[in-house]
Amino acid sequence: MKRKELDNAKESEKNDWKKFNTKANNKRMKGIKKVAVSGAAPDGPSGGVKRDPKEELGRIDFPAGVHRFKFAEQGALLYAALSDGSLAEISLKDRSLKSKTQITTEGDDVGRMILDVSPSGDYVAVSHGDGQLSLLDGSTKAIIRSWKGHHSRYTENCEVWSCAHVDSNTLASGGEDAHFCLWDTRTTDRISRIKVSTDGSGCTFVGPSSDGGNDSQVLTGSYDQFIRVYDQRNPSQAVNERMLAGGVWNIEQHPECMVVSCMYGGWAMLDRILEPFYCERKPGDALLYGATICDQGLRILPSKTRR
Repeated sequence: MKRKELDNAKESEKNDWKKFNTKANNKRMKGIKKVAVSGAAPDGPSGGVKRDPKEELGRIDFPAGVHRFKFAEQGALLYAALSDGSLAEISLKDRSLKSKTQITTEGDDVGRMILDVSPSGDYVAVSHGDGQLSLLDGSTKAIIRSWKGHHSRYTENCEVWSCAHVDSNTLASGGEDAHFCLWDTRTTDRISRIKVSTDGSGCTFVGPSSDGGNDSQVLTGSYDQFIRVYDQRNPSQAVNERMLAGGVWNIEQHPECMVVSCMYGGWAMLDRILEPFYCERKPGDALLYGATICDQGLRILPSKTRR
């Protein structure tokens, strides 16, 4: 898609954004009690589990800034990729810090930043700010193998914004170079490398589709505001895509829908064929990095942190 066509499409999508919140589509929300969102307000980070904006029910303090986090062991553990280049392991039973391991790769301080984490069985994969990917031993956090996954034509470093295991031996990664890649973690051989945007926008999210009948599908998000679906057996082009109201930073999947965090574009709920049925722009006043469906009627609201 050419730049002019892309700009026109973005403007059209912006004008039509409210059309999804119709009376018919709102009926689909009846079974969904609460949606959790978290992000960054102009004067500081935000987050916290709340029933209303004034009541905070829990908080986990980290020793450094959190780029992303993932759950493991049926939600008993939380891994957090930290801005100081370390990987934190949190027990959610008592909200205690089990371990904090510095993950060292060759490169400068920028390269040592960890941007994402993906636990899978006995292993944990992490992505770095210098284009590197690392596979760690899940118990010791020692690096088993590390390799250069993404390269930038313009700068020495290339952020790998996202990584995710799509099966036991395959890792997906997405980077500032506008590509997502599939890797064989047994050898670090690259299986495929796909450009996800026509305008060079970085790939900000990758993850396996949890749609029951499509185990071979991979979801991607990009700064170009598109969520895309690829079949890893033949990933040369997307099998489906949808433009939203902002850069797609995170995609949370649920049995019948997806909750997509659109940075300054708020969040949207899509069905499994990427049709939006509910969109919320209010969080767009802050930078939105995450949204998910909560149980127990809880809600996480973006709240300005006072310093």
